[in-house]
Amino acid sequence: MQMGEHRKGIAAAAAIIGTAALAWAGWALGASGTGAKSVENAVNLVSAAVGLVVGLASFAVSWLGYRADRRQHASGLPLAGIVDEFAVAVRAQWEAEARTRRLNDPYPLPVSWAPAEPAYRPDADASALSGTDADITDVFDRVPGGRLLVLGEPGAGKTMLLVRLLLGLIERRAPGLPVPVIFPLASWDPSQQDLVDWLAGRLTTDHPALALPAPGQDQGAPAVSRARALLDRRLLLPLLDGFDELPRHLRAAALDAINQALPPGHPLVLTSRLAEYDAVLTPAFGVPAHLNGAAAITLRPLAASDAAAYLVRDAGGRGSPSAARWRLVLDQLADEDSPVGQVLRTPLMLFLARTIYNPRPGAGPLAPGPAPGLPAPDTLLRFEDPAALRTHLFDAFVPAAYRDVTPERATQAEDALTLLAEHLDHGLGGAVDIEWWRLSALAPKAGLRRKAAALLWLWFALITLACAAYVYVHRNLEAPHLTSGMTVSILLPFVFLLKATHFQDPWLSLLQATLLTLALEIAVARLLAAMIRFRPRQAPVTAMAWTWRWRAVAVGISSGLGVGILVANGFGWFGGVVWGFGAGIVLWSLSGWGVVPADLSAAVHATALMEQDRRVFWRFVLVISAAGAALGTLLGMVPGFLRALTFPPPYNTLDSAYLLFPAGIGLGLALLFSPTLALVVAFRRTAWGEAAVTRFYLAGRRNGRRLPRDLMAFLADAHEHRGVLRQIGPVYQFRHIDLQRRLANRRPAARR
Repeated sequence: MQMGEHRKGIAAAAAIIGTAALAWAGWALGASGTGAKSVENAVNLVSAAVGLVVGLASFAVSWLGYRADRRQHASGLPLAGIVDEFAVAVRAQWEAEARTRRLNDPYPLPVSWAPAEPAYRPDADASALSGTDADITDVFDRVPGGRLLVLGEPGAGKTMLLVRLLLGLIERRAPGLPVPVIFPLASWDPSQQDLVDWLAGRLTTDHPALALPAPGQDQGAPAVSRARALLDRRLLLPLLDGFDELPRHLRAAALDAINQALPPGHPLVLTSRLAEYDAVLTPAFGVPAHLNGAAAITLRPLAASDAAAYLVRDAGGRGSPSAARWRLVLDQLADEDSPVGQVLRTPLMLFLARTIYNPRPGAGPLAPGPAPGLPAPDTLLRFEDPAALRTHLFDAFVPAAYRDVTPERATQAEDALTLLAEHLDHGLGGAVDIEWWRLSALAPKAGLRRKAAALLWLWFALITLACAAYVYVHRNLEAPHLTSGMTVSILLPFVFLLKATHFQDPWLSLLQATLLTLALEIAVARLLAAMIRFRPRQAPVTAMAWTWRWRAVAVGISSGLGVGILVANGFGWFGGVVWGFGAGIVLWSLSGWGVVPADLSAAVHATALMEQDRRVFWRFVLVISAAGAALGTLLGMVPGFLRALTFPPPYNTLDSAYLLFPAGIGLGLALLFSPTLALVVAFRRTAWGEAAVTRFYLAGRRNGRRLPRDLMAFLADAHEHRGVLRQIGPVYQFRHIDLQRRLANRRPAARR
């Protein structure tokens, strides 16, 4: 927090506390009556008010100072210190992801490469570019200008090589030097987004700390985020993964945008499938496009001996019975013309095969009794077409990943993954990021609004039934106290029905009024639910913060005074001013609340991001509900109190019916409506509410595929224990784009 904001926060706290002190002092003086004893009581009350105000003011100033110190420390690091902290976060993130993807289990696959054909690198020298596995860091250091194009067939290990390059570069990185960051290009739309803007947005989504203002900016200049500052000063090394995953018609424009935003001299790495990049390089119509100033390498297929040794080692090593099962397959693997010899030559296909036919320890059946034999790899020899063999591996992978759960749960998991794949491929136009804050696109808006209306009406029903039960139990309908005022405001039809029936059957009137109230509340709930947008969001929120806005001050105070004038007409200027300022400050305070990214120094896990957004959701509900309850009580209490002052004691005491009954009316209306309005505001400001309603809707529907109720636990399990998903920042992706497309486009007969 800057010093100006600190002072504004203190001024706001002082204004609120001062208004409270004014209201208390006015009440004390008005209720004191006349005489020495009354004056003494008033002085004591005012003294207590002053003491309380001083204590509250001290607490407020201390709290604001503490918050300012924390924010000053968070934003006080220079940019070099920020990039060093960011390097630690990136390294931890990708080391964990490498373990999850089992890149080193049982050992790293020896992926090798060679210089690409000259057509792919017209501006660069390709000498000394050949290498294998961990050599990629040395090769990158030898590339002139640090611009490298990595080409390969589907599943050849491009992303795996990129992860190894990232970890190798961070290992050698000196303080203050650029940090390599992997950016999956599939979520970029070059026709709508500037590349640097998209890179900065992706960084702030994956690492919310980078959304904070960069240090060292000029006073009054437009704020620049840390992410944008790091990009502008070339303190980040973009590793752009999956050029081929962009839509076909956007690839040439994307390559041109990359050349414009990251010209020669700006290091970068770009990966792509060979055929997709070749289509841009040699188009049927138009001018060819290529990555300027980049050296290019092409990944080679795995050697048959390397693939065979890897499968044998993963199965337990030579001489083990489980490894002997692969004998016939390994014989075919040496024949490059056989389907097995063509398919099992990439890291992706080897991973699928090992998952299906080499179960991990503990992945056996759940039922007691003798365990069935291991799956036989010989089934791979039944396929005469390489495409059919690849399809078989994709189809068998998900059931194999869930072989340790019951068949029912395995089917549910496959259905959920298929639904997510269809959502990405068809609903989001081929996107690859599974973002929980964009799940509302999975369900129709009408269905989601019905669920939200049911949630809002549930609160209405609870309050209404509680009031009806109170009236029925106490059977005292005339007592003018706080609870009776609440009953009258919540069960307003009850009063009219009592008058219409002349008190002939109050309990029948109570039943009729309750049913009528519940019916009216259904319409109100549907109206409030219609205010919720239910549309996919760009990003969730991670914190709730109050910001100073003069427009909010003007609107809040003017609105409060407008209503205060109405109060003053009936109860005098004092009541109008007190109520107007009190209501205006409450409205101003509420209008200043917004959402900002959290101040974090590490990459945010998807579950942590959802938890933060959920906390912000309920904070909005609590803050607005509490403010509404206070405002409603004040609205009913101040006019009633001013009227009570015109009566002699004991009618002007705190337990006077003239004070409590209107206060109960205001509190009842606030209890009825402020939580529901707070829920609507929370739905609109955060992503968790809409995502929760979407999950509830999809988990409960009877026809079609369903998502599990605990979606984040399911996604985390699919990533950490099944290997079906991978994680990049706070989003999940299918392990490979071809797996996603296979799940999304299988024929119904092929689905379980």
